[in-house]
Amino acid sequence: MYVGIDIGGTKLLAAASNDGRRMIRSHKIATPKDPRAALAAMIELVHQVSAGRPVASIGVSTPGPLDLHKGVILTPPNLPWHNVEIKRGLERSLHANVVVQHDAACGGLAEAILGAGKDYQRVLYVTISTGIGVSLITDGQVYHGAARNIEAGHITIAQDGPECSCGARGHFEALASGRAIKRQYGKFAYEIHDAKTWDQIAQHLAAGLSSLVAVYAPDVLVLAGGVSVHWRRFARPLAHYMAADFRYGIPPIKLAKYVETAPVIGALLLASQAERLLL
Repeated sequence: MYVGIDIGGTKLLAAASNDGRRMIRSHKIATPKDPRAALAAMIELVHQVSAGRPVASIGVSTPGPLDLHKGVILTPPNLPWHNVEIKRGLERSLHANVVVQHDAACGGLAEAILGAGKDYQRVLYVTISTGIGVSLITDGQVYHGAARNIEAGHITIAQDGPECSCGARGHFEALASGRAIKRQYGKFAYEIHDAKTWDQIAQHLAAGLSSLVAVYAPDVLVLAGGVSVHWRRFARPLAHYMAADFRYGIPPIKLAKYVETAPVIGALLLASQAERLLL
């Protein structure tokens, strides 16, 4: 049996699977702010969803930044945690192999193998929510940088743009994320209905997405997250502005299949991959 855990800023979600693809049980609770309490809660969640059956591997989807090799969550922006040794803590208590990965990478893995990108070799996954997370999946494997995940939400698209949560200015995330939209227009994305505002949002999205397409040259671009669910409101202007920004041709743009559960499904896939590598 495999277990996947999705660590979010507000919720912990755990799911069990026999094959690493289909969830058979899941359970979620509010995320404890204290990391020790959170680790204890994760251990209890694993016991609940595994229902007493032996667990071969556990995949953990978590916000970054991370030390991927050691499985340490460094300083997530939406949790008061610092250098939390998730991998070691879970392995000591549960006696199962644990692999930790960035939530955008887990979401991308789910979409590349089972979701909107399953018919493509190179999948660029961009989740546009409170912030912006990016992953590249090639042949069903997560692309890694130098011991850390891609942080493409922090590419600069406007030198004189607003300040980002990281302290720099003009980042993609500072102009096109859900938090940025609320700051600029005084409304959440779901509250915006006029075409002119969505046209402006599409321009900012296109600036970042065109740059990512130019760098990574994917076969498909999969959009996820709370802003992306309003796809029908900005799809046409987004395609128009991206085509103008990047004249070598843009790939198909698809809405994610697993809007809410992609990270935990990706964590399950990660767990099943990890066990095969150990055999």
